[in-house]
Amino acid sequence: MARSPQDKAAWLDLDPATRERLDFLDPEDFTVGPTAEGAAQWERFTAILDKAENYRPRH
Repeated sequence: MARSPQDKAAWLDLDPATRERLDFLDPEDFTVGPTAEGAAQWERFTAILDKAENYRPRH
């Protein structure tokens, strides 16, 4: 499957640590979809990842 520029940009937009955790995924197979719905899902996904990566539990 050929990747679109959107797919490549989305993969590169991931935090390097996140890409390491997704090592089971071939970057060539990673897709966010060419639709408005796919773009919206990607925005939600990255927002959740950002929130999780920045989470600091209270002590």
